[in-house]
Amino acid sequence: MVATDGRENASVAYKKSDVVKGIADDGVFVVMLGALFANESELAALAGPRGVYFYTPLYADLGDQLNAWTSALAHGAAIDVPAGIAQKRPLRLELAGESVQID
Repeated sequence: MVATDGRENASVAYKKSDVVKGIADDGVFVVMLGALFANESELAALAGPRGVYFYTPLYADLGDQLNAWTSALAHGAAIDVPAGIAQKRPLRLELAGESVQID
């Protein structure tokens, strides 16, 4: 998890390209938190395809956004469909009384 106000405040400097490469190489799930002067497009780029980012002008509002997200995760589920089955069509998935069909 990374949090930033968008300013460099005497921390160790990292190259963005090295950070993005490390995230991709290691398959890291990234949660980016940004406030104040943070650049939303940079947050999105660093979060990448496997991560999420949250931005708000005020640090005080980040907690509410993060709490809503973590609460939603508590009600989530993952379905692992083996490759041999995933290629068959139509594919019907059911979970907790809900279903979806993939043609």
